[in-house]
Amino acid sequence: MRLKIDLNALMLLAIPLTIYLIFVIFPILWNIVISFTNMTVGGSYTFTGLENYIRLLNSTRFLNALKNTLMWFIIYLVFPIGLGLLMAILVNSINRGANFFKLVYFYPLSLSFAVIGIIWSFIYEPTYGVLNEILRKIGLGFLAYPWLIDPNIALIAVGIAASWRELGFDFVVFFAGLRAIPQEYLDAAKVDGASAFVKYRYIILPLLKPAFITAFAITMIRALKVFDIIYVMTRGGPGFTTEVLGYYAFVLAFEAFDYGGGAALSVILTLISLLFIALYLKIALKEEVRY
Repeated sequence: MRLKIDLNALMLLAIPLTIYLIFVIFPILWNIVISFTNMTVGGSYTFTGLENYIRLLNSTRFLNALKNTLMWFIIYLVFPIGLGLLMAILVNSINRGANFFKLVYFYPLSLSFAVIGIIWSFIYEPTYGVLNEILRKIGLGFLAYPWLIDPNIALIAVGIAASWRELGFDFVVFFAGLRAIPQEYLDAAKVDGASAFVKYRYIILPLLKPAFITAFAITMIRALKVFDIIYVMTRGGPGFTTEVLGYYAFVLAFEAFDYGGGAALSVILTLISLLFIALYLKIALKEEVRY
């Protein structure tokens, strides 16, 4: 009977496992193989060892994309994580209307980055864009600006647009963390006469550490994968000022047809993502043992 049950289980798993191997595992392994070749459009290739990786690491464009990716990390730390925490604290402190605000903050997460990019491209449009029109209407027309054209602020402008979407995820993570804090701790602090600052500094924020770890790790991995919003809003420009690693991998593979270089860069991105995952698991398991 046990053998029959096991065979039935294997038969049920066979189809999804086969699909997973064909459409997930095989492409990953084949991408790694391509990263060690000079494959181009024709499909012919020869193995070149680590040449693609060495070429990338010595490329000024790769280093520029890496710098922009690090800047993207900082933007995500300030806006989705920072504002997500602030919004969660504010919504958690009100009794009426909390569900409305939860819906408002979470709604952008239901939209794709491509849609977000189109919306914010209209908002940033220099002549008739919503942002500049509002500035003119309230007498601050001198602040109207070509937000996506200036190379000094284009990356920040796109980062803010992406953050509007990511804010919902971090808001949910921190809001769930706040709801999980035992009310007895807060009541005891209130009885002891603790100020709001003391409660947040010594009770709430330390207990939110697991939420911080989750928000940081997942948000950073999502930052590494960013591509579509940059493709829609700036195509990496002006110049290469908004080109991040994910977008540069696309350019190498599908515009320059340097499949080996694009595959090598995607492997580098995967390794960086795995580093974040390993760091997250190490800290999360350490916290689990502690609690």
